[in-house]
Amino acid sequence: MKRIIINRPELQSPLQRITTRGITFVFWVIWIYLWLPLISLVAWWVGIQLFREHMLDNNGYQALFSDMHQYALTIAFIAIVLIGWARYNLLRFRDKGNRKASKHVDLADQAQQFKIEAQQLRQWQIAKRLVIQHDEQGDITAIETATQTEAPEDPPRVETAVDHRADQSPDH
Repeated sequence: MKRIIINRPELQSPLQRITTRGITFVFWVIWIYLWLPLISLVAWWVGIQLFREHMLDNNGYQALFSDMHQYALTIAFIAIVLIGWARYNLLRFRDKGNRKASKHVDLADQAQQFKIEAQQLRQWQIAKRLVIQHDEQGDITAIETATQTEAPEDPPRVETAVDHRADQSPDH
């Protein structure tokens, strides 16, 4: 049996691979972060003598408090830079309507893209289930439909090549 395309990373673009690895890294960091309270508890339990020696017996807390002023200045500087950047962009893009709706793609254009008849594409759009087969380059080689209903009078407005999220059950 052929492996499905999601398990074929060599077919992904470099951007898709970088994005996938980045998201994976972020979630590993979150996972480790969730364990930090337990790790801190164990480290505190094991190193309590070291903490007491450095912070309490040798007056380490005084150095911490004397450095607080530096920490506060650094945080204030970062906040000023970020707020300044946000205000700069607000002034720069204030009257520019750079967010536009995506162009409407009608059924005929979509059918032409897939090199099929518009009626066939309409059947794909209303199908309850599609089984799509791909070749090694990721191109569609075959589509099987199952549990189709009658085509509506007017097809739904679709913004992408095939928007097939509606009417799917969680087990498919």
